[in-house]
Amino acid sequence: MIDEQRALRDAVARLPIFPLPRTVLLPGSVLPLHVFEPRYRALVAFAQSETRGIFGIGTLKPGYEASYEGRPAIWPEVGVGRIVAHQPLPDGRCNIILKAIGRGILVQEHRPRHDFREIELALREVVPPSDSRAYDQVRALVHQIGLYSVQAKSEADRLLALEGSELLDGLARKLFDDVDTCRKYLREDHLEVRAAMVQVALADVLAAAFTEVGEA
Repeated sequence: MIDEQRALRDAVARLPIFPLPRTVLLPGSVLPLHVFEPRYRALVAFAQSETRGIFGIGTLKPGYEASYEGRPAIWPEVGVGRIVAHQPLPDGRCNIILKAIGRGILVQEHRPRHDFREIELALREVVPPSDSRAYDQVRALVHQIGLYSVQAKSEADRLLALEGSELLDGLARKLFDDVDTCRKYLREDHLEVRAAMVQVALADVLAAAFTEVGEA
């Protein structure tokens, strides 16, 4: 079994990157990818042989279509994952599953030496909260949402079994569906701020539930 965090630190000086539109690799994510373009087939092969299956997911900025075959701009927030499943296909394509193992901020993009792109990434660490109030409020809101139905309770119980950042990350993956919010969450180092973001989204879910009950 590899030491993922050591392999991650070794990989980020020259990290292969797979840019995608409207995709942010949030912490805890498992991302299935169908790889068919030759340059990304080469990326997968390189990652498996040189970086222990690790590469980054960059999010393309709007307007990427005009230079998609080249090096269109990406946002600075980058999620990093490791290939945990690989299914090669007879024609050279493959299906992979990428598990998020880290995140960072783009430092620079290297001059090309392959068909795919490589960057230098500054890894970011999560800063624990100074107290548990924001986290406790998130748990309370999840508990409230679980009171609305048997299905909601089952999901709330599953989430409440998670602790700390795992709970926040699990909620973020369920609640955040726009690129800007996902990027902001990925970039944020402080768990208190992440908890506040999740809390606002949960409050919106509760408000919508009250509205539906009032209209019934």
